[in-house]
Parts: sequence; structure tokens; C-alpha cells
Amino acid sequence: MLHRTKHGGPLRHLLSLVTSPAKKAPPIGRGLSLLGLTGLTKMALILRNLREGKISMTGGGDMRGYFKRDEKGFTLVELLIVVAIIGIVAGIAIINLIPAQLRAKYARTAGDTKTIVTQALVYMNDNNCAPAGVTDLWDTNGPTGGGLCAAGPVDGYMSQVTDPFRSGGNYSAGFSVTGVNRAWGFGFDGQDDTSGWNGVTPIQDDDLGNSSQLGCVNGGAAVVPSGIC
Repeated sequence: MLHRTKHGGPLRHLLSLVTSPAKKAPPIGRGLSLLGLTGLTKMALILRNLREGKISMTGGGDMRGYFKRDEKGFTLVELLIVVAIIGIVAGIAIINLIPAQLRAKYARTAGDTKTIVTQALVYMNDNNCAPAGVTDLWDTNGPTGGGLCAAGPVDGYMSQVTDPFRSGGNYSAGFSVTGVNRAWGFGFDGQDDTSGWNGVTPIQDDDLGNSSQLGCVNGGAAVVPSGIC
């Protein structure tokens, strides 16, 4: 004989699940009645959950208290360990990121200055004169600033490039029909340590450039990544 409790009791609730239609079954846990299961199927499911310890036979008649809640969490020590690991990984990433950014800027400088020297030679071959400066190589309106060339058939020889160490400033350069053509960047310190470089003598400090005589060269400062030139 079933004993009635204040909330009906779990056994009474189980029996009601078997005998009641699926669509009118009282809710079990979260949304179980929405599954549209038959009473026997629900009974089998509940018995299996009881056997596996997923349902506790305590609580009110609405079955919400029958489901055990996992009350475990992270301890303070575990959280501190996770924070420490994240800090170490972030520190390593930042340390490696700075040299990578520096290498990328120097690699860009090496490529840009080589392109400038190469296109300056093409420019001189087409126009029989040297460009007044690097801007003549991408200027589509003819020589600028009273350059060495008279107004002639100047069309952009290359896309505009800027020195990554000068926040958008142009590379330094020097061109000559009969001499050495060269272009260089300011390097890590943002200073033109090779002002007026002739493209024949070694470049200075952390500057990097290209010349028609020496090719790619750098000042060899410790800050310049190896293998760029």
C-alpha cells in the first residue's frame, strides 16, 4: 500500500508516469515530458537513471529535487595555477613577437630598397636621365621638383613604398646615370645614420639599404636580425 506524503512521494509520481498519457505527463527534470515518450519508456528511463545514480530519490513531488547537482568547482589553488600558466605563455609570446616584428620591418626595407634601385635603372634607361628622388618612380605626372629630367614620358615604375621605421616617410635615395644608385632606410633607431650614403662605403649603425654596387647591406648593429641581407 502506497503511503501518501506531502508532495505525493517519488513512487506515486513514477506510477503516474506509467498510467498517464505521454502528452500529459508531468515534467521530469528539464523538458523530459517534451520527448513524447510512452509511460513504459519513461519508467525505464527513470529506473536506469536511478541505477546509474543520476537521480536521487529525495525532494519534492515535482521531481526537480530528484536530479543530483554537481556542486564541485575550482579551488583557489587551481585558479592561481591557471592564471600563472596564462601569464607565462603570454610573456613568452610577447618576447617572441617583438623580434618577429623587427625582422619583418627589416625584410620589408631590404625588398623595398632593392626594388627602388632596380626601377631607378629602368627609369634612366627609358628617359636618359636619373630621377630626382624616389617619388619620381611612382609619380605619374612627370618629374617633380625640377628634377634631372626634362618633362618626359614618365609613368609610374613601381607602387609607392615607405620606410617602416619612419612612420610613412620616404626612403633616402641617390641616383646617378654614371654613378652608383642606392636607397636605404633609417633602421630601428629612426635616424639616418648614413646620411648621403654613396652606396660604395659600408652602411652605418642599424641602417639597411641596397646599392647597384654593393647590393643589400646593413650596418651590422646588434639589433639588426641576422640573415636579412
